[in-house]
Amino acid sequence: MELDQLDLRDGGGVYKSTRDGVTVEVPFAIDISKIDPARRHDSERIGQTDDGVIVLLDRYASRASPDGHCANGIESYVRAFSLQERKEVFAALAESCLSDKAGPDAEVAWEAPSGFRVGEQRYAVQAQKVVPLAT
Repeated sequence: MELDQLDLRDGGGVYKSTRDGVTVEVPFAIDISKIDPARRHDSERIGQTDDGVIVLLDRYASRASPDGHCANGIESYVRAFSLQERKEVFAALAESCLSDKAGPDAEVAWEAPSGFRVGEQRYAVQAQKVVPLAT
């Protein structure tokens, strides 16, 4: 059985990957002040390389700002985790109501054998690293 799970712990995030009864935990930085703890936080696997880099779409509800902005908003990041190195090797904002850096619902897709796309930007996963490709 395969399972991907994102948790919040100790002021940051932890990605857990369970494969064949073995669980690997990878800590990562996340600004928990922007997350509404009472609402859903989920992930979707986008793809995986043969050498153990997992690419996920991390989606969570935004905490409303004092002026009510983003009361029902969503934040989403594309994150890549190296199970071999036990670290996050990539994070890019895909959707945000709290930032003007991302538009609504940037399409995220896996491009076999070892790449993915966030909106129009394409990336390759090479030697446990994520490399942006020319557009």
